[in-house]
Amino acid sequence: MKYMKIILLSLSVFHLFSLFYPCQVLSDGYEVPSINRTNKKAQFIPPFWEEAVTKIRVTTKIPILVPREIPRLEDIRLGNGRQMFGYSDGNTNKYTLAIRRFKECGPRNCILFEMDGEVITEKTEVWEKTYQYMLDISEGHASYCKKNPYPPCSEVILARKDLLNQVAPITLVNGIKGIFLPRYCFATGCLPAQIVWKNDIYQYRVRLHGSYQSPLKELVRIANSAIENQP
Repeated sequence: MKYMKIILLSLSVFHLFSLFYPCQVLSDGYEVPSINRTNKKAQFIPPFWEEAVTKIRVTTKIPILVPREIPRLEDIRLGNGRQMFGYSDGNTNKYTLAIRRFKECGPRNCILFEMDGEVITEKTEVWEKTYQYMLDISEGHASYCKKNPYPPCSEVILARKDLLNQVAPITLVNGIKGIFLPRYCFATGCLPAQIVWKNDIYQYRVRLHGSYQSPLKELVRIANSAIENQP
């Protein structure tokens, strides 16, 4: 009778243990506690990016960040009744997500928004390189104006200096540090307004194409929504 009570008590303890710590049986007969993954947050993918994200998940090893919202673009789409088209491209070490005005278009003439992530290497276009490029353009223009002065030259120089002064460090959610680069135009085109940040060995960028009244505010919201939308 004494041994029977011990056996029943042992079975009760094992039953309680199994309720709180379910086990997985391995092929060799050993058992280990299973990991509860029910609390893992699902990543929200906007409908226009579902196919694009599925495509790059197969090719890239980069943790894919996807913004939950792109406020200004949503206003444009809803206000004008226009459809937006998702696009993606990538390889093992880089991915790009974009929103286009049309399903098929040239390299950049119909792009509204881009987000990319990549492994940081010597070839990575880090923000310091972009900023140096902006400086080179500004200094080159100033040098040209000295040799070939014309009436609006001084105004252009001041405008470029003002843009360079807008380059600033920012803090995103979770204390992540980034940098803001304003839209910067030159003779052959424009660099879009963008926010760049690094996470371990990866660099991420969000970029708005076109002219916006408050691109910094829009980009911060987009970047934060992408960071918070991680699975």
